[in-house]
Amino acid sequence: MAKEKKSSKTTLYIALIIIIFVLSFLYSARRNFRKGIFLDDRFFYLTENTLFESDKQNQIRLKSNGSDTDFTITLNGDTQAASLKWDDAHVTISYENGSVIEGDWNGKYITDSDGMPIATDSDEITMSNGETTQPVGFYQNSALSHALCQISQNKTVIRHSIWIILFGVVVYLIGAIEFLYPEKCHFFLRGWRYKNPELSEEGTLIEKISGIVGMVLGLIAVTGLFIS
Repeated sequence: MAKEKKSSKTTLYIALIIIIFVLSFLYSARRNFRKGIFLDDRFFYLTENTLFESDKQNQIRLKSNGSDTDFTITLNGDTQAASLKWDDAHVTISYENGSVIEGDWNGKYITDSDGMPIATDSDEITMSNGETTQPVGFYQNSALSHALCQISQNKTVIRHSIWIILFGVVVYLIGAIEFLYPEKCHFFLRGWRYKNPELSEEGTLIEKISGIVGMVLGLIAVTGLFIS
C-alpha cells in the first residue's frame, strides 16, 4: 500500500514537472525565438514587415525606397523621424532634430574614419513635441543609429541564445531526476563504496532541494528571464 502511494506521488510529480517545463518552453518560444533587433538593452520584435515593436510606447516603423529608408521612431511615447541613405558601405542618417550621423558600416556598427564605432552619448534629441532631452540608455543617437542600420540591412537576430536554452533544458532535466530519485542520484557511480547504501531523511531532503534549485536555474536559462 505504501509502495503504491509512493508510486502515485511520483507520477503526480512527473506530471507537474512536465507541465511546468512545457509551459515554460512555450513562453520561451514566444519570447526568445521571434526575430528582431536590440536597441541597447531593449529588444524590438519584428511584428510586421515594416514594424519593430517592444511595446506600444516603443516602436520603429520603416518605409524603404531603394537605397533610402525613412523611419518613424517612437521611444517611451515620444516620436521622431529619421532618414537613412546608403552610398555603398557609407551610411548617412539624418534625424528630425537636425542631427546627422554618418560613417562606414562594418556589419555591426557605424564606424568613424579610424574604424572605431561612433559614440555620440552627449547628443540631445528633440522630440516632435519640441522638448529637448538628454539621452540615457537606448535614447543615445549612436545606439539608435546602429539599430537603424541593422534594420535597413535586415540583420535581425533572436532574443536569446539557442545554446543557453539547450543548456537550461539539460540542467532542468538533471534537477528533475535528482528531485524524483534522490537516492539513486546520490549513489550514482559511487554506490559500490557502500555496503548498504541508503540516504537519511535529511540527506534525501537535501538532494530534493538541490534538484529543485537545478530545475529553477534550468527554467531561468530556458526562458531567458534575468538573462536577456
